[in-house]
Amino acid sequence: MDQPPNSHSNKGGGDQHTPQAKQRIAQREEQIVQLRLRRIPFSAIARTVGVNKSQAVRGFYRALRRNTDQDIQAYHRQEMGSRRNTGASLMRRKITGRRR
Repeated sequence: MDQPPNSHSNKGGGDQHTPQAKQRIAQREEQIVQLRLRRIPFSAIARTVGVNKSQAVRGFYRALRRNTDQDIQAYHRQEMGSRRNTGASLMRRKITGRRR
């Protein structure tokens, strides 16, 4: 056996525990949140950041849990604004009888 007892085998994923790695992860998650708040789809975010789609989704929700009342409030404000705009647009169409 080449590995000493109690050592963890390398299962991939790279360095995640050093301070530098944690800083890079936090920066990537912040970038994911900022892109998502601009309503960019997760698939495009994944390509931009250099991860796969499921990692982008996980990073987004992890960052929201970790960071943040501020990020969550911004996300909710944006979602509510989007829903209000959609509702107002539908109501306008119904009242005027025409589409945009």
